[in-house]
Amino acid sequence: MSLPIKTLDAIVELSIAIEFGRVTNSQWQRWAERMLLVSSPNELSWLVDLYEADQPRAALGALANGARRHTSEFTVDVTSLRLGFLYLDWEQGLLSATDLLHKAGDITDSNYDAPSCETVYQVLNRLESAPTCDNNVTTEINNRLHELFAVHGTKARMVLEHLENAT
Repeated sequence: MSLPIKTLDAIVELSIAIEFGRVTNSQWQRWAERMLLVSSPNELSWLVDLYEADQPRAALGALANGARRHTSEFTVDVTSLRLGFLYLDWEQGLLSATDLLHKAGDITDSNYDAPSCETVYQVLNRLESAPTCDNNVTTEINNRLHELFAVHGTKARMVLEHLENAT
């Protein structure tokens, strides 16, 4: 039996949120508990594994097992969601602009959607070549980061809100 597409999308979203440290074990355990109540018996093993997971790695393994049971493709834009979580980290002061751009460059390197890795590295080069005390460049870079990543941050916020409401 295949999981409904919304369930697979939720698995992908939850996996990325865990990967970026945005969901705690109590949150993924509540999600698993809720899913246990509405799932078919053949889905129970991976959901129990997720419920019992006390570390992100174990939770990701359980979610991967759940995703493997699905025969169709998910609709989540994984690149956008990963960029969104990076952007949220930058907004909260957990990442520097340089770190955001390096990590975003790695994520977009094999991606053909916006932003392109060339665009990301162009902003990074501008940042790294500018004098550190130039407020105009800092403002320019911050504006460019918002322009490139705010839409992805909005998607990440929506996923977190959805996961919070679902638990």
